[in-house]
Amino acid sequence: MKNVKSLKGEKPIFVVIAVLLASVILVFMPLAVIWSLNTLFTTLLIPYTLNTWAAVVVLGSTLGKKAKA
Repeated sequence: MKNVKSLKGEKPIFVVIAVLLASVILVFMPLAVIWSLNTLFTTLLIPYTLNTWAAVVVLGSTLGKKAKA
C-alpha cells in the first residue's frame, strides 16, 4: 500500500504537465499549419501574426469537426 500512496502525490504533477503540454500544442499547431502552407506553396507568403494564427484556429475548429451520421 505504500506504493499507492506515493503515486497519489505524483498525480497533480502529471496533471500540470499534461495541461502545459496540451497548451503548448494548442498554441504552436496553428503556427505549424502556417509554416507548412508557406513551405508547400511558396507564393502564399502568409505572415506569422496574431491575426493569421487566429484565422487558422477558427478554420481548424470549424473544418476539423466530424459530421454526425
